[in-house]
Amino acid sequence: RVVLVLALMCLSLATYAIAYDAGACFKDFVLGDPKHTVELRLDGNVVNIVKPTGQLALSIFAAGMLLLLLFKKLYAGPAVRAYLSRLDEHVGSGIDMSDTSGSITSTSTSVDDDTAL
Repeated sequence: RVVLVLALMCLSLATYAIAYDAGACFKDFVLGDPKHTVELRLDGNVVNIVKPTGQLALSIFAAGMLLLLLFKKLYAGPAVRAYLSRLDEHVGSGIDMSDTSGSITSTSTSVDDDTAL
């Protein structure tokens, strides 16, 4: 739970920093304008469009994404697999939950038209 809250805080902080003060994070640059070439405005390097504040915001965003991946890998993935395993055992639906190909296969028998409601 702490990992998820930290990820949310990182992603929110980075999003607010970039959305509300983009001028502090990135240099002004207009595509297609002859005055705004990479050589003139960015010293020949496109990475220079990101200011130090933007580097910090992007780093915080990356940390939030890594925390989300950590949560998924360590907590959410095993919990979902355990839940689906219990669901398959208790419901007995005949649906193969372990198939990872994306297709759903059913082992239930078909119903005759005479007995259908």
